[in-house]
Amino acid sequence: MEWIFLLVILMMLLSINSKLDDFKEKGLTDSVTKAIKNKNRLKFPLKDYVGKKVYLIISNDEINNSYEFSVMGSIQGTITDYDEEWIEFTYTMKNKEIIQYFRIRDIESIDEKNSGGKE
Repeated sequence: MEWIFLLVILMMLLSINSKLDDFKEKGLTDSVTKAIKNKNRLKFPLKDYVGKKVYLIISNDEINNSYEFSVMGSIQGTITDYDEEWIEFTYTMKNKEIIQYFRIRDIESIDEKNSGGKE
């Protein structure tokens, strides 16, 4: 009688294990993959802005000089290059050319015109 009880418990554990494996393979990996793709997808048509003078608004307080980019029109520069995750932004401050890299996910907006900030 005890052997039958152990056999039933073993079968139940194997069934639960196979269902968990199916869930991991189908549900979890698909949703994680979609989330990663959506997070890294370009929010802006960056190819239209490469080589043009633009204003950026950045929203990441962990960037050293993010306060300079937090108001539209504060700093005008040029997007010189980009990939799926980063952009290269070149601007001039105090007669010195500065090249800075930003994550695309930290960019709130890109504007070609100054809409309210200082020139």
